[in-house]
Amino acid sequence: MEKDFEKIYEKVLSYEEHLHEKNQRKIKIGIKVNIFLPLVFLVLSFAFRGANFFFLVMWIISLFGIAAYLVYVEYSDYKIRDKFREFGLLDSAEDAHLVGGSVEQMEQVLNDRMDMVDARIAEEKERFKEKMAALNNEKEQVKNDTKEQMEEADKKMRGPKE
Repeated sequence: MEKDFEKIYEKVLSYEEHLHEKNQRKIKIGIKVNIFLPLVFLVLSFAFRGANFFFLVMWIISLFGIAAYLVYVEYSDYKIRDKFREFGLLDSAEDAHLVGGSVEQMEQVLNDRMDMVDARIAEEKERFKEKMAALNNEKEQVKNDTKEQMEEADKKMRGPKE
C-alpha cells in the first residue's frame, strides 16, 4: 500500500514538474511571438498603403491577445503550484516562477550586474588614460623630431656660417 502511495506521489510530482516545464516553454514561445507577430503586422501596414488601418488594428489586437495568453499561462501555472503547496506536495522554498524570481533576487542580480559594469567602465577608463598618455608621448616625440629636422633643414639651406 505504501509503495503504491509513493508511486502515485512520484507520478504526481513528475506530472507537475512536466507541466511547469511545458508552461516555461509556452512563455518563451509567447514572448518570441509577442515580438515578431506585431512586427509582421507593422511591416505589412507600411507595405500595403491601402490596408494601413486593418494591419494597425491587427497589430494592436495581436499585442493584447498575446499578452492575455501569457498572463493566462503564468496564472494557471501559479494556481497549480499553489494547490500543490496547499496539499503539501511542494515546499514554499521550491517556488519557481515562470518569468522571474522574487524582487530581492532580481535586485541582487541587478546589483551584481551594475557592479560588473562599473568595474568594466573603470578598466576601460584606465586603459583609455594609458592610451592617451602613450599618444601624448608619441605626439611630443614627433614634435621634437620634427623640430630637429626643421633645424637641420634650416642649417643646410643657410649654409655654413662665415
